[in-house]
Amino acid sequence: MNLPGADGFAVLQAARQANNNCYVVIVTGYASLDSAIHAVRVGAYDYLTKPFSMGQLDVVLTRITDRASLQQQNRDLVRMPAAAAGASAEKMAAATASLALVEQGIDRLEAAVARIEARLAASVGSPFSRL
Repeated sequence: MNLPGADGFAVLQAARQANNNCYVVIVTGYASLDSAIHAVRVGAYDYLTKPFSMGQLDVVLTRITDRASLQQQNRDLVRMPAAAAGASAEKMAAATASLALVEQGIDRLEAAVARIEARLAASVGSPFSRL
């Protein structure tokens, strides 16, 4: 949040302007509930307070990887209906299998978010424990 010549919000805004699909994680030693809420509202994917453990970072990176994978699957499914307009039963079965994979991905993401929320609620001094 406190950088020479700029702040974390300026970096967040510049990153999102350069690539709207990027995932920005704010890391700060100056955490507050207000800054966490503001960061998420303006496009941060997550917010970590220093000091943080490698386990916390691993959870964030796993969530980002899962979400990117799910977004790619969704893009593939959006492209699929046009090609499947005259599709055979074989292609329809493949589309159904792809949809099942997306649903599994959503279930994994929901489970991961629930674990993260539980960890955040249990964290002493976490700005999220007061949400």
